[in-house]
Amino acid sequence: MTTRPGINLYDNPQGAEWIDDLGNRGLSLADSPSGRTVIIHGDWFPHNVRLDENLKVQVVFDWDSINIELETVAVGKACTLGTCDDAKLFIESYEEASNRRFTHDEMRTIAGVATWMRAFLARWSHSQGEKEAGSDLQQALRRDGEKLLSLAS
Repeated sequence: MTTRPGINLYDNPQGAEWIDDLGNRGLSLADSPSGRTVIIHGDWFPHNVRLDENLKVQVVFDWDSINIELETVAVGKACTLGTCDDAKLFIESYEEASNRRFTHDEMRTIAGVATWMRAFLARWSHSQGEKEAGSDLQQALRRDGEKLLSLAS
């Protein structure tokens, strides 16, 4: 798989087995995604939206980031960065704001997407020759990969 010309995720396979394992386990959780289809905004940098004092969206500036996607996939992607505790807090806050709880199958999808996305980023870092000790992406996956997978339980 090539993400862009000249970058091959399968470069430097030695030592990446643990990344591939976590990524494959995440992918297996999300291979039959569950959830409702919603309109999402995929680029939440502050310059792309304006919120009011209650954090409600007032204006969206970056319309090319609007998409239709499974809600659980979007939430899983949002849980890619940060710690597992950050992901749990985001999910709980999202459930509270949407006034509904995710089902077990939906949590499997969220956990799988979050784990796979983090593994994808760590694998990209590894393919570029970044050593684990120097890669924040790989360190984050090692720290939280199993915890992210356990969100499906």
